[in-house]
Amino acid sequence: MRRFFRQFDLLLFLAPLLLLGLSGAVIFSLSQNHAIADPYLWLKQLFFGLLGFGVAVAVSLIDYRHLRPLSFWFYAGSLLLLVFVLFTERIAGSSRWFQLGFFQIQPSELLKPVLVLLLAHIFADRIGPPAPKLLILAFILAAVPITLVLMQPDLGTAIVLLSSAIGMVLLLKLTTWQRLLLAAAIIVCTGALILSAKGTKPFDRLLKPYQRARIETFLNPKSDPLGKGYNVTQSILAVGAGGLVGRGLGQGGQSTLKFVPAPATDFIFTSFSESFGFAGSLVLLAIYVTLLARLIVVAGTSQDEFGMFIAVGVFMIFLTQFYVNAGMTMGLTPVTGIPLPFLSYGGSHVLGNFLALGLLQSIVTRRKRLDFQE
Repeated sequence: MRRFFRQFDLLLFLAPLLLLGLSGAVIFSLSQNHAIADPYLWLKQLFFGLLGFGVAVAVSLIDYRHLRPLSFWFYAGSLLLLVFVLFTERIAGSSRWFQLGFFQIQPSELLKPVLVLLLAHIFADRIGPPAPKLLILAFILAAVPITLVLMQPDLGTAIVLLSSAIGMVLLLKLTTWQRLLLAAAIIVCTGALILSAKGTKPFDRLLKPYQRARIETFLNPKSDPLGKGYNVTQSILAVGAGGLVGRGLGQGGQSTLKFVPAPATDFIFTSFSESFGFAGSLVLLAIYVTLLARLIVVAGTSQDEFGMFIAVGVFMIFLTQFYVNAGMTMGLTPVTGIPLPFLSYGGSHVLGNFLALGLLQSIVTRRKRLDFQE
């Protein structure tokens, strides 16, 4: 067992643990200034972090190849949870969570690594360009949960699921025609979303009114700075107010005085930047870049295609979450409610991310074990 743990890629666990420590500090400072209602939110975040770390270690002890035949069962179970959650009580206008005592479970967060596992199963070990029926099957398998997630509604999670699926498809040996068709499909879907944001019929039903408002604000942030664009405007002001070294924990006026919405979840990057400034944001960026770089290394050194596809799918999950969340706080991407990995508060979010890293750690340890045997 000791030799097994020596085979771990420490950076895969060290980076998220550092992020959790920073998350706990920022959320604690917000609770001390009554910027958030729950004074114990930081303890809950650390609790779920430790629980998630334990889950990741447990998953890493399992040979990831043994999970391959079980991927369809995991997927089917996740779909059932997504269906059942639609009938739960709406919270803030959405049906995303199961209420379990003092905490909530969000099935869509746990679905992310499950969908990656399933797509890796059907994509791996295929010789030559994929058959059209394989791509159709992959499209259906991804479209069903994405549709259920959009019905909650949760556009942010749907975007993450879609980006991970596209990233894995691009890893296939696609023919020129298949690449052109994929590009055309992406362009058509993007165009449909833009038309929906502008209220053009019949595409106007694709997005909820508040989702259209967010995209309109992104395209023209100065159109309504005191209305639709208020949240983004305040976030940008808070990020800029941090200056070079920040105002210090609990000293940021924009975050602690509730000018910034959801300072512990969607806009925690804003709270962090106001507290630690540009220098602190660079350190945070370095931690995320290190984590993403390790995921690329795992993908490139995996002993089989199954592990490579898993690593690429997980990489796309983390990359999308980081880029969209950090970007929306600075007006670079639309506000979609995507959490910042390991920094934003969220039990299911933390558990889902650690579950994904546990799969990656399993790939690493099996690779190193094979290298040692050789």
